[in-house]
Amino acid sequence: MATVEGMEAAVDLVKTYLTDNMTAKLAALDAEFGDFTLETIRAYYIAPQMNVPEHPSIFVLSDITEILGEGAGWVRAAHMMTVTIFAGDSNEEQLQRRLYRYIRAFVELFKESRTDNAWSEYTLNYGQVRYAPVFNVAGTFLSDASITISIVRTEAF
Repeated sequence: MATVEGMEAAVDLVKTYLTDNMTAKLAALDAEFGDFTLETIRAYYIAPQMNVPEHPSIFVLSDITEILGEGAGWVRAAHMMTVTIFAGDSNEEQLQRRLYRYIRAFVELFKESRTDNAWSEYTLNYGQVRYAPVFNVAGTFLSDASITISIVRTEAF
């Protein structure tokens, strides 16, 4: 008998997909722009961190699960989460451009995941992008940007 994997499986799916594909996507953006290099992601997290994490880093954080339907032996749910890039730079304007490009990488990867059938059992939707204020910590400007996504799946058990 199968079990309902729920949010945990959805978060792991997104984290693994980004881990496997982000480096190549960032290299493609670097080649397109050529003005500065986007740093390789140093860490991927599925939970908030107590201390300032190394940067750049990506967070895949669960928000809510909405049950869309259920029946004997199945459940359909939308797992909503926030994918965040945390980055730093010594130049405020360049930091903002970094965040724009990291978010572009997210959007392009999520769009490509639909067409390359990477998540055949899931439907992925993405939505609102938010940019946080910039903070100066010991001479480095730090900020983050986030995109909300939802993963919809029907699971049998």
